[in-house]
Amino acid sequence: MTIRTAILLVRVSSREQDEEGYSLSAQERSLREYADKHGFKIIRVFSLIESASKAARKQFQEAVAFLKHNKSCQILIVEKTDRLYRNPKDPVTIQDLDIETHFVKEGVILSKHSKSHDVLMHDIRVALARNYSKNLSEEVIKGMTEKAEQGIYPGNPPFGYIHDKIHRTIAIHSVKSNYAKRAYELFATGQYSVPTLRKLLVQETGIKVSKSNLHRILTNTFYIGKFPWRGKIYDGKHPLFIEHSLFLRVQAILKGNNPPRATYGEVDIPFRGLVECGICGCDITGSRKKEIYVYYHCTHGRGPCLLPRFTDQKVASLFGAAVSHLHIPRDVAHTIKVSVQAVHDEILGKAQQERTAATEDLAEIQKRQLVAYNEKSAGTIPMELWKAIQDDLIRQEIEVRARLEEMADPKISDRMLELTRTLELCQTIDSQYLCGNMHEKADLLKKVLSNSKIDGVSLCVSWRKPFDFIGKWAKNEIWSGREDSNLRPPGPELQG
Repeated sequence: MTIRTAILLVRVSSREQDEEGYSLSAQERSLREYADKHGFKIIRVFSLIESASKAARKQFQEAVAFLKHNKSCQILIVEKTDRLYRNPKDPVTIQDLDIETHFVKEGVILSKHSKSHDVLMHDIRVALARNYSKNLSEEVIKGMTEKAEQGIYPGNPPFGYIHDKIHRTIAIHSVKSNYAKRAYELFATGQYSVPTLRKLLVQETGIKVSKSNLHRILTNTFYIGKFPWRGKIYDGKHPLFIEHSLFLRVQAILKGNNPPRATYGEVDIPFRGLVECGICGCDITGSRKKEIYVYYHCTHGRGPCLLPRFTDQKVASLFGAAVSHLHIPRDVAHTIKVSVQAVHDEILGKAQQERTAATEDLAEIQKRQLVAYNEKSAGTIPMELWKAIQDDLIRQEIEVRARLEEMADPKISDRMLELTRTLELCQTIDSQYLCGNMHEKADLLKKVLSNSKIDGVSLCVSWRKPFDFIGKWAKNEIWSGREDSNLRPPGPELQG
């Protein structure tokens, strides 16, 4: 009988997490037990102590390279989906290896021979893992926003300030603040432009600041206690060194030296800001003729462009063809909902089982600690043996408590609700778009699109998450089986 070889891949998100007990060794021990049970010979273990969201993960790439160059080893064993990948490129990378991937905790084996339903369920897990990673990012933003609400700037402070790591506040930089204050005082005289002011400050202080950064210093409201964060202005609690009257005097001079550019006024252009020029990459803008017709054209920001003018009807038609690719038939949506609910129930059920098992393990360890202590107290075991037993039991207790902490508050129900709402939108998105006016069409597009380019003939779009996942399945005609609704002359193909 031929023994099949395999590699193990274990991961924690950071070295601190590993040191705190989220234990690579515990993962490896579990995977080795699985390999022994199935008769696999382990020839390599790859340990990843890094964030899964990084673009380049050295150890992950080493594992991929190893499988590419060792064709006799075609089995990869990992604990669960989010231990293997959370960014969108990793699933494709693993799929291209043409190997068997064993997800131990999920009881799933994926290969090129897997059934379509298993692949769909796996893709749902991948989407959930990516959503979990995104949720972590949202939690960070939430914490930073709370910090802003308290008047503490959540980012790196501007020129003239420094982080006070001892008191965890923002303090005035003794040297750079003098530079900024001198810049304000000199510019307020009205005798200098930004370039001439920069030259004078270099001569006086020896500090070299670019013209753009000097202009940013002269216009930054942080110096008068105001700072923007995610579209809102907050009152900062940091110390100030620029007087409010001095700041206003500088702004008045800057406004006089740099008259504002002409604006679009109140002209209403529905699709403005939704699409770029596919020829030169500039923005697409529009103008209204005779108060009735809207024509879109390139802004020519990089010089003359060959993109022709086109009407809002043309734009609406091209976007309509793109949106049709997101439509999910009701029967398919129902099937996916059932699958999603199954994954939801499965994850919650396994999480409860794991919590119960971990709680029982913790009780057993504490019981063994008490027994060992009583035996030591009674003198039935020597002190050295008791210390060795105690150290081992403490290590096991740390690992079990780490497992319990890792399983806390998965927030899986919120993610399921989000996916359900997305599926509901995709069942009616094409009809909503067809029946809506130009503004309603544009509002709908903002929900599902992240970027679009037009060359006058065809449209290239990029979807927001998770619509990119849905668009991929629809583009492969997994369920649609229909002809492309955008029947157009030969040109760059619609992409999603």
